[in-house]
Amino acid sequence: MLPVTVALVALTGVLSGCTVAAAPDQSVDETYTPSTDAPAAAAATPEPDDTPGPMEPDTLLVIRAKAQSGSGATLNLEVRVKSAKAWDDIATQTRAQAVIADCPNLFTTTQFANESWSFTRVNLFVLPGIAGTPWPVDQPIQLLPSGKTVTTAARGTVSAADARAVPLCRQETFFSTFGRGSLALAIPGDAGANENFTRWADHAYGFIAPTGVTLSECSFEVTPLGTQFGGGTASWGSVDDGHSCVTGSLVEAQEY
Repeated sequence: MLPVTVALVALTGVLSGCTVAAAPDQSVDETYTPSTDAPAAAAATPEPDDTPGPMEPDTLLVIRAKAQSGSGATLNLEVRVKSAKAWDDIATQTRAQAVIADCPNLFTTTQFANESWSFTRVNLFVLPGIAGTPWPVDQPIQLLPSGKTVTTAARGTVSAADARAVPLCRQETFFSTFGRGSLALAIPGDAGANENFTRWADHAYGFIAPTGVTLSECSFEVTPLGTQFGGGTASWGSVDDGHSCVTGSLVEAQEY
């Protein structure tokens, strides 16, 4: 673990998401006949499975931690940072549209094209550590990177702080419930002629806990692909102090 400079410590102190129907089989008699049998019991709706599956090959970075509130509720947290792609890549269309939706007066697809923007997805998985114990909604955990340094679009269980005076894509983001969420990071100039896709590594990733919440079992894993695209270099550092579980650039880039 590399020494953490004042820049990252200052960062961690900031607290304050057509199938065509087949033609009917004409050989089947679809005439309705009332049944005299007792109605069958309705099938139970399966509970959603938010457990992370096998690591995808385009994963750059994985962060894991456990959060515990003063009430004893616990959360198992995992973040997976996926590889950046160009603004017009078919895999990024929902990300680009999410950013435009959150900041309609700031961005257009024409701008993304002219300025060679890339889009990186940060996937969040939140599982309850103790079954049946709800997480207190007044103790949201911050997810990094922050919209104060890089343009973001939050979806699923992740949401912006909702200060309406500030565009959604320029806010800090938080979560306080089980399930899956995501951040789309939008970075200009990262998908130019050379298509470097390395600017994701200019930012810090992870969790910052509010007062009364403790983070433990914090771990960081930069994959070989993450190393190839700029992660885990000498410019990176980490913080694991019970309040923050953060890794990434020691001096985070200001993208706007």
